[in-house]
Amino acid sequence: MPSFDRWSDTYRVPRALMKGLGYVESSWRANALSSAGAVGIGQLMPDTSAWLAVYIIGDPTLDPNDPDDNIRMSARYIRWLMDQLGNEYSAIAAYYQGIGSVQRDGIQPGTHAYVARVQSARAAFG
Repeated sequence: MPSFDRWSDTYRVPRALMKGLGYVESSWRANALSSAGAVGIGQLMPDTSAWLAVYIIGDPTLDPNDPDDNIRMSARYIRWLMDQLGNEYSAIAAYYQGIGSVQRDGIQPGTHAYVARVQSARAAFG
């Protein structure tokens, strides 16, 4: 929990949103690995992790397999998405569906269900 709070505060992301997102993505399991190759608590794809570490955060030593680093990158990513898209709903959708797809095709029905799961989990944490 301290990592969620620290990085949420650092990147101005609601704490409950980050906790809900992490819970939906991995049940807060640091060793989670998806069949697509997404890793850690925030289920970050390797290319996304590398891009965030180098270009957005500016620390190429960040490791998505380290729980604190993964939460940090996830929080920074959702903040970046909120800044790009202008609202939390679209940012959560883009976290799942991809920002390019959301911008090009709109939010898909399965993505609306994902956002609802994140919002439901978020409610449990604050």
